[in-house]
Amino acid sequence: MTAEEIQIKCDEVATLMQQKLRLRGRSIAVTAQKARRDMPPKLRKKAAFLVDQATLAQSPKLNRMMDVKAIEDAHLALVDHLEAIDPKDRRRGAVLGWLGSVSFGLIVLAVAVVSVLVWRGFI
Repeated sequence: MTAEEIQIKCDEVATLMQQKLRLRGRSIAVTAQKARRDMPPKLRKKAAFLVDQATLAQSPKLNRMMDVKAIEDAHLALVDHLEAIDPKDRRRGAVLGWLGSVSFGLIVLAVAVVSVLVWRGFI
């Protein structure tokens, strides 16, 4: 596997991360670092492995020592995971989570106001 093929795979993963996770970065190293909290631990390791292999591919001597099957597996796992992500559903979940926390705060505030009114004898 040549350095260009590995770079194409890394670029594909970086593009998917940018599209699906709404991240920005010049290379896969930057995007993978930003995507750490949005990915499962096993896929974080695979993304880090892919970044390491992309840097090793630049050296002709180290290029011969790369594990092609592991690179293919990491690429396939990352692409499968990222293609399954729906950005609209993530956005909807974030909005619903925010609304849930605001409504919980309002309920706690209402209970506190009513309990203070009862305690002071106004109700």
